[in-house]
Amino acid sequence: MDPGPPTTAPEGRPLRPSLWREERAPRAAVLIDVADYYTALRDALAKARRSVHFLNWAFETRTRLNPEGESYLRLGQILRGMAADGIDVRVLCWRAALPVAMSQEGYPHRNVAVFAGSGVRFVLDGTHPFGACHHQKVVVIDDALAFCGSADLALDRWDTSEHLDHDFRRRRPRSRKFFDSRREAMALVDGAPAVALGELFRARWRRATGEAMAAPAPAESVAWPDGLEPTFTDVAVGIARTAPGWRGAKEIRESEMLTLASIAAARHTIYMENQYFTSPPAAEALAERLAEADGPEVVLVSTGLAPHWFDRMTMDRARVGFIRRLTRADLHGRLQIMSPLTRAGAPIIVHAKLAVIDDDFVRVGSTNLNNRST
Repeated sequence: MDPGPPTTAPEGRPLRPSLWREERAPRAAVLIDVADYYTALRDALAKARRSVHFLNWAFETRTRLNPEGESYLRLGQILRGMAADGIDVRVLCWRAALPVAMSQEGYPHRNVAVFAGSGVRFVLDGTHPFGACHHQKVVVIDDALAFCGSADLALDRWDTSEHLDHDFRRRRPRSRKFFDSRREAMALVDGAPAVALGELFRARWRRATGEAMAAPAPAESVAWPDGLEPTFTDVAVGIARTAPGWRGAKEIRESEMLTLASIAAARHTIYMENQYFTSPPAAEALAERLAEADGPEVVLVSTGLAPHWFDRMTMDRARVGFIRRLTRADLHGRLQIMSPLTRAGAPIIVHAKLAVIDDDFVRVGSTNLNNRST
């Protein structure tokens, strides 16, 4: 299940039917790469007064939000301290399949023991069909501020936009081996969109645990990070979701509808970064625009080769068909497909799920362009 990204919806475009909610945010920011996200999150957590609620695909208590600073506190220690101070701290994380959990050294399952005896409510979510997963990456603070995007909270996510080779801050704590550079994107909003994402969290929590949560009292102040200038002010923000039809719940395909509507609405440029480009409906929609005599330029950015063998056998093969379809349709030479590298030529993992349409529509979320997420 995927919450879909906060999106700025251009006026007069046919995107609204694709959205679950549309609200106006006093402030919104786009954070590029995890260093900026973790810095903003660390500051916002310090300002929380009532509640901090997490939705994550991957969540590791050993994560350091500041790997280059003097503080060696891990995320788990920070949250335990907040719960001890009376803040309602809850984490809903995917109950990862065993092969995936082992690739994360047993996390998130080990988190259950880490948080035992603390005030932190940590729940592994398995309320989805076989083969599906909980893919959201959302943090809601006091129902007044919310992050949403591609970045999980784990040991091998931190990177800067410089993507330096052999960066000592990008090493695993035990093996001291360097992990790959990563490209991520997170959105930050306050006001009514944050309230909506709080409602989304409570709906997910109730589905996973059976517990109904009351909305927190209105915050007296907003935990906006110090020194962070908003990218947008007084901006329309939409939220789109993906959810399976299962156990009486209705299927939701808002994210796919938003993808197709935004491609159809483009006039000049379609720019997309994504981990996977394999969705047949998205391929057909892009191919139709490329075949137009005066259609938009299409720029796609993704990892050159998937970092894991399973993805190479499945997603990489499917991506070849996606690219071939677009290449055949590119009758007017408007298609560009790129894979980023570090200065030393090492691959950068593109994990961002980012789209920019005509410089007036920005989409940031956790939705991959594959059949499971779109």
